[in-house]
Amino acid sequence: MHDALPPEELQRRITDALYHSERELMLRNKIAEIFLTTPDEDMYAEVLQVVLESLRSRHGLFGYIDKDSGALVIPSLTETIWDQCEIPGKDIVFPRDSWGGIWGKALTTKKSFLCNEAAQVPPGHIPIQRSIVVPIVHQDEVIGLLHIANKPTAYSENDKSLLETIADSIAPILGARLQRDREEKERRQAESSLKLFRSLLDQSNDAIFLVEPETGRFLDANQRACDSLGYSRRELLSLKVADIELILPDEPAWRRHLEQLRAEGRMCLEGIHKRRDGGTFPVETSVRYIRRRQGDYIVAVARDISERKSAQGRLKVSEEKFRNIFDNANIMIWGCYADGRIRLFNKEAERVMGYSQQEILGKPNLCLHPPEEREKIVEKFRLHKQGKLEKHLELKVYTKDGRRLDTLLAQATFKDASGEDFYVALMQDITALKKARQELERKSQLQNTLNAILSVALQPYDLETMLDRILEHIVSVPWLTLQEKAAVFLVDEADPSRLVMKASRNRFAESSCKC
Repeated sequence: MHDALPPEELQRRITDALYHSERELMLRNKIAEIFLTTPDEDMYAEVLQVVLESLRSRHGLFGYIDKDSGALVIPSLTETIWDQCEIPGKDIVFPRDSWGGIWGKALTTKKSFLCNEAAQVPPGHIPIQRSIVVPIVHQDEVIGLLHIANKPTAYSENDKSLLETIADSIAPILGARLQRDREEKERRQAESSLKLFRSLLDQSNDAIFLVEPETGRFLDANQRACDSLGYSRRELLSLKVADIELILPDEPAWRRHLEQLRAEGRMCLEGIHKRRDGGTFPVETSVRYIRRRQGDYIVAVARDISERKSAQGRLKVSEEKFRNIFDNANIMIWGCYADGRIRLFNKEAERVMGYSQQEILGKPNLCLHPPEEREKIVEKFRLHKQGKLEKHLELKVYTKDGRRLDTLLAQATFKDASGEDFYVALMQDITALKKARQELERKSQLQNTLNAILSVALQPYDLETMLDRILEHIVSVPWLTLQEKAAVFLVDEADPSRLVMKASRNRFAESSCKC
């Protein structure tokens, strides 16, 4: 057994233990009070000041580990450290990859360190003669750090033990505070996100509704929904879908709609919304049924389609006008895409060409032209696509019964709704016109020839010269002779049974001798 301590020594030790116990208790209470009553921006500095005073240290830091980034954040260094520190780009945030020295070792090993020797520090750092570093560990996780330095005398193990006791007492409070701060940060972020989401919803061009399925009552709506219907949000949230949607005017209609929506999960339908003032407007509504643990919801996004309906009406009128013009035009109209297959064929084209739309639609347009002209048609179509062809062409076409017609064709190119080129041809049957023109030209040529012959007859030529000149004019008529060979024969006065050739052209005599 150990020898009993003298009463004086025992009393001294008991007194010292009571002093240290009371001192630790006082420190714990003081630090706990700071944590509970001091705002974040001041709390770290005040706790650090209490620790420095209790351990008679000139410099120190008290920081925490940011859970998101893993960096050590030191909200408060002692003022002398911050003012005297001349390290370029100094900061209070130290990423994990920058941890070094005695405090970096304490953080990574979760162990305390005491050093009464001068530490190696980077240029610009204040001198560290002696220091104690204690990691703050909560639930086996490092959540912060206490680092004190430059006590006038050497640090003792009792100093280290006291700082560890302080760190242990701080750990659960700091852990709770950091957890609270994280939750508060997350709450603020969630609120900010919710406000942003709400703002975006309110700025949407579409009306958005949240509906309770069983009752059809509105649970929420964006600003566009309120504005389009003329209600305040409070007023709108007192209504049901049946109050504003004419295609679901009563409970049975809503039940049928709800049953179908539950079965399909989502729907897109057109409806008619009724404003507060009684006016109506068409909408296209995308509806989705959403199931959640806390209950089921319906989300509806309604778009005002008044302009679309108006445009569709104008388009329908325009299409009817076009169809009326197309079907009743007294000129042939047909159209095709770049593949050359006929997509349009009007009634006049049916009448002239003899094909019905059912027979011709989808057929290549080359079937309308004689075989000998098809290669030329392909080339002209290629030039037209390049914009190098004249607008009007004369072409021959085949009718269903095999007749060949002369036509005058005008071409135009349009862009369809998808941006693809569509080629339209307007054709006029000019067969009769062309024949009349040719007949007129023949009559004109014949009249000119007769005038020329009359002029020759009035000249003082001998008979053979006059006949030769007359024959020259006759041969010049292109449709009158085939080989431009001709001759003039007169009855022989001596023998009326004989013909005597008085003039000829292009060796007609040789040819006639062969007959």
